[in-house]
Amino acid sequence: MTLTPPLVELAVAILLVAAAAGIAVPTAVHRYRHRRFTATTSAHQSLRDAHASWLVDRAVKVLAQACAWEVRLVPGVVMVVLHDDAISLHLSTPTAHPPAPWRNSADGLVWTATLLDLQSEPLSPETANPFTGLITLGVAEAGRVFVDLGQAHGLVSIGGDLLSRHRVAARWIAEAGTRPWADGRPVLVGLSDTATPKATPDSTLDDLVDRVADGTVGLAFVANLPDEAAAALLVNGLESHACRLPVVVASHVPSARWRFTAHANGWVTSDFLPAARWNPEAATPPPAAPTDAAPVAAPVGTAAAGITA
Repeated sequence: MTLTPPLVELAVAILLVAAAAGIAVPTAVHRYRHRRFTATTSAHQSLRDAHASWLVDRAVKVLAQACAWEVRLVPGVVMVVLHDDAISLHLSTPTAHPPAPWRNSADGLVWTATLLDLQSEPLSPETANPFTGLITLGVAEAGRVFVDLGQAHGLVSIGGDLLSRHRVAARWIAEAGTRPWADGRPVLVGLSDTATPKATPDSTLDDLVDRVADGTVGLAFVANLPDEAAAALLVNGLESHACRLPVVVASHVPSARWRFTAHANGWVTSDFLPAARWNPEAATPPPAAPTDAAPVAAPVGTAAAGITA
């Protein structure tokens, strides 16, 4: 049977439509599955983050309550690590004889308690979290790492490429307003909630200097500092042990007390803390530490406590 030209054109058209459908349908299904997988992964990650924050919040409240019962000061904690079945506190200075249920390391720089023991401890609802500067650094080899930015007693900066540091800052900003120990919305200077530059800032540097000095509690985020004079104004207040408002600059500040670097492969590093994955989907190994990096002023005792990059 010989097809006439119109029938040939019709047959070709039918074949093309069928081929397009054969390609389009699997592609659409793949895109739908990818979106559904991404949304499910994000939801699961949010639940894990919330659960981890709740465990850490209760653990440090148990610590604060036990110290109050024994009429002793709560030790400074630089880093909290949530392990599979325990929580460890890495202290800024060696402290012996921790209150129950905590056990100290031989050098007194790490206190550890099992999750079971912590959950078994009665806790007064009036007990407050003493570490309002806690923020999630990410997931390291030992577990999920939280850092108390209030222990910096100086500027904290996030370096790295523009997109990565803005994504890390955005995660910290979101957490600062939603974590169990949050004291309200973070102070933002020149940034939006997504850590992108904002033309009309909610606060100015002068406002921030005043808040640092007057004992405001919370976290503050700044897009950048115009010069060293602006940094000096903030540092004067931040170096006081009475300061309750750590300040994070979403750009590299050479004079910052603590300097973090956000990497495009999903990791964040510093010179004195473990490399941690800020992006839960990061699969590549942590970047190698630069050999020409300037030293960062780490808190007293962090090297001895095993807090290494």
